Amino acid sequence: QNYLGRALACPPYEKKVVALESKPLNIDGARGMDITAKLAKKQAIMRNKKQHRSELYGKHYTEKTAKNASDKQSAPSRDGMPSPASRSCSIGQQSNIQYIETMIYDGNLSSILAQMNQDSSPSKPNLSIFQPPNLMVISLHSCGNLLHHGLRSITLNPSVRAVALVGCCYNLLTERLPPFQGSPSSKLRVPNARLTETSSTCDSHGFPLSDRFLKYKHANGEGVRFNITARMMAVQAPRNWTQVDCNSFFMRHFYRALFQRILLDKGVVDKPVEKTHSEDINKDIQNPESNESGKRKEQKEPIILGSLRKPAYASFLTY
Repeated sequence: QNYLGRALACPPYEKKVVALESKPLNIDGARGMDITAKLAKKQAIMRNKKQHRSELYGKHYTEKTAKNASDKQSAPSRDGMPSPASRSCSIGQQSNIQYIETMIYDGNLSSILAQMNQDSSPSKPNLSIFQPPNLMVISLHSCGNLLHHGLRSITLNPSVRAVALVGCCYNLLTERLPPFQGSPSSKLRVPNARLTETSSTCDSHGFPLSDRFLKYKHANGEGVRFNITARMMAVQAPRNWTQVDCNSFFMRHFYRALFQRILLDKGVVDKPVEKTHSEDINKDIQNPESNESGKRKEQKEPIILGSLRKPAYASFLTY
């Protein structure tokens, strides 16, 4: 709800802020906080109470209803639009914050710039502050693709001169390239619908960002492809992965993989069965005799182990 933008608009910074938000409810909440922070003043509503209540209650309106009606119930009309019996009077100066309801689908901010220019028309002299020659794109917790949309904004919009972004939810980045056919790694894991869906989006704004990774040639073809886990690891800060951290991370996963192999050999879990086409699944259902047991074998849920203390990783026997 625009905590950072409100801080930048308040003294001692007093910057001109254009806040982008996709949910009207959050915009309304942010504007209420602007009033609390004394960045804006509440609008005074002047209305004919008798006429307004008559419109609100219709033919059921009586003098008794008028006495019991509360002023708090007289804000909106039935259709959600302001009542013709009321009018708003703006008090005080215009806030340094302008809110625009929009969704960010790429780094091109031309539609947002057009709304800024529209609101700063001569008919609204108080909003002339929203014609800055230079813009800075700022975002905290830029989820998934929003991070690289912000990065691309500096190359797609001449008026954007700087960016300050803090990303999150890196596993939600989309894939720019289709998955490899017959990837060996896909046969080692339990089928995951979400993993399959995210790896086959073919989003033109997804990973990888650079043309070098996009056109990189290797033994299996062209282009660098990462799954959700690999993308999340790849975009983390290198300082977070020291030699000690890396050894600890991979040791934990190696122990878990080795333990999974023991469970598989002992028959505790079943070997994952990859079904790439719906025809194969329908074939197994129609021909249950193809299975050794004569029945379709149900895929067991994977065993999930909780967190263990560090002493548990001293050796595999301890683990």
